[in-house]
Amino acid sequence: MVTGAGWGARHTSNAFIKALQIGKVTNNYNGEESMIHRIEKARQDAYEIFYQNSHVPGRYAAYIRGTRCATDAGFLKEISAAMQFPDYFGENWNAWEECMTDLDWLSFSSIALVIDDYEVLFEEEKEPEDSRRILETYFKEIIAYWENENGVPFEVFLMQ
Repeated sequence: MVTGAGWGARHTSNAFIKALQIGKVTNNYNGEESMIHRIEKARQDAYEIFYQNSHVPGRYAAYIRGTRCATDAGFLKEISAAMQFPDYFGENWNAWEECMTDLDWLSFSSIALVIDDYEVLFEEEKEPEDSRRILETYFKEIIAYWENENGVPFEVFLMQ
């Protein structure tokens, strides 16, 4: 269940400010403003970003361990646990997108996903860079859904 959104869709979170202090942040999506933050970091910094996000009132923060996401199946298993997907989750990309645009089982006014070790996501897949690019496209669509249609800020931190 979504509770009233406490932030505007383009609000800069304190966690993002902390990310700027920690490392280099880039948003390289054809000049478009994006709530996907690519951060070059030290090993302990991903948890710090997660910690900051988890202490924002009303924010649901999830921590995804990239080292457990070497395959599509590994990513789907890791994110389904972090986002507390229901038992009926079908463990495929269509089911993932459906669950990510539902989330009725959670209570939040904003969402943050922190993906640690992003550079190793899908490393056992045939084309890992293509898989990461596709994932980022999905994230842009999911962010647009939550922010534009529901007024819920949604940030993704890609820690690499």
